[in-house]
Amino acid sequence: TGHSLGGALATIVAFHAAADKAKRFIKTSPVMLYSVASPRCGGQKFHEMFKVLEENGKLRHARLYNHKDRVPMLPYLNGYYKHVGLGIAFRSSTLKLPPILDYPSYSRWQKRGMPLLDNLSSLLDAISYHSYAKTRARLVFYIKQFSKMSLEQEYHNVWGLHNANSNLVTVPMRKSMTENQANYSSIVE
Repeated sequence: TGHSLGGALATIVAFHAAADKAKRFIKTSPVMLYSVASPRCGGQKFHEMFKVLEENGKLRHARLYNHKDRVPMLPYLNGYYKHVGLGIAFRSSTLKLPPILDYPSYSRWQKRGMPLLDNLSSLLDAISYHSYAKTRARLVFYIKQFSKMSLEQEYHNVWGLHNANSNLVTVPMRKSMTENQANYSSIVE
């Protein structure tokens, strides 16, 4: 787990733990990561390999953030940095709106982001919506709903992915993901 920059670092550490060929970190279950208000932390190859680990049941990531928080939209840098994992956006608890669950599709990885001017102009929103206290308050508000969910089940619901060690049938990977495994060792070594 981690908040803000700590969430980005936790994402990178979880990736390396799940990719460890010596299996020093995981034996039978996937690495489970919960990051809070994390900025983007990797380029296209990192994200492709992250997806391979998810599809192979080695990694699960819930990326929690406040809906209007701008820090998770940083850095943009012409679309180079991208999010991974299942995004869970907390909306206003005053309006009693349900959270938004979002798993970035490959096409949206390339299109999402904010121009630099928008990033700079949203500093006040970042201060207001980025605090751990606000995120925690919204998490407490949603706790009853989340107690009925599991990260593994949400991966199944959103993407049809299963933990390879569960009793569920594993969904065949797309050809593009299999091809990306050839680049796998160059990323993690």
